[in-house]
Amino acid sequence: MENIEESDDKFFAHRKLASVQIIKNLKPVEKSKEEIGSILGWKVVVPANKYKEGEKVIFFEIDSWLPAGKKWTSKMKPKNLIVKTTNKHGEIIQGLVMKLQILSKIENCKLNLEELNEGYDLTEILEVKKFDENSEEGKKEKEKGFPTQFIEKSDEIRLQSNLHYLEMFAGKEFYSSIKYDGTSATYLINPENGNFKICSRNFSVEENDDNFYSEIAKKYDMKNKLIKTGGLYAIQGEIYGPKINKNPLEVNERKIAVFNIKNIKNNYYLGMDELIKVCKELDLPMVEIVEEGIFNYKTVDELVQKSKGLYPGTQHPREGLVYRLKEHWNEGHKRCSFKVINDDYLIDSK
Repeated sequence: MENIEESDDKFFAHRKLASVQIIKNLKPVEKSKEEIGSILGWKVVVPANKYKEGEKVIFFEIDSWLPAGKKWTSKMKPKNLIVKTTNKHGEIIQGLVMKLQILSKIENCKLNLEELNEGYDLTEILEVKKFDENSEEGKKEKEKGFPTQFIEKSDEIRLQSNLHYLEMFAGKEFYSSIKYDGTSATYLINPENGNFKICSRNFSVEENDDNFYSEIAKKYDMKNKLIKTGGLYAIQGEIYGPKINKNPLEVNERKIAVFNIKNIKNNYYLGMDELIKVCKELDLPMVEIVEEGIFNYKTVDELVQKSKGLYPGTQHPREGLVYRLKEHWNEGHKRCSFKVINDDYLIDSK
């Protein structure tokens, strides 16, 4: 029998695209054969009378890409294999629910369904992957590995997927910043060979004039600035502008907004004050800070409302906000940060 205990720290669990969760707050929808329920911080739709409150189920987060051609997905339409945000019955629906019993259709799966704990990660067992809307662009990149030995990939956990962040942030100094709708990039001097390294969200990219990442490196003189620091920092930011995600910020040239800097020589991520200082020293634009102070928010709904708003000077809903502790927000791969996505943005970008 496989070990089915979870060992992840509840505050810092990695993102689980498919996991065992408990469905709660089931409510019938008038004149419909469906019900609205809650899982973690998400709203879900399920067939009426098929699920019971408190039942353990398989929950697929948004952006989950279910494998085609499996026994448990054989009756699903291709478009339904990708879990997306929908607006249904007057609710923002974010996630897909299935019965635990589908695990019996997985070859060589030896899990005891009755003993599975809430939160157990099924992502690998079910071969679920994250859907990347930039996959076409990704095919054009040279698919070398991302340098995770020096800096983590930049994907933030959504609050609704780990409600423990409310408890962990409570009473501590934090700041929030605007989430720019673009494509993330990483720049550093490789400590192993001294070479300038450019990366997209997931891969290394050739240094040339044929991609956004190199264009931004040249525009902001990233290579020389990093060399002058002795290769001290790795810089991560969001590239946005024309030909990137429909340019919702309505700028007339591609730009970058820095959201992360890591001191790779001393192995720590900069806190808010040092981040602002280094961005000024390197003459690099930073993400806009919206709020700072003591974290007193109690519910997801409060933060979802805070996430609403437009990108300055436009009528386009901003993507959302990123929340971090002011200091020590990323130590030992334990990220004290999360994102809250604006529902209006999700509806507008459908």
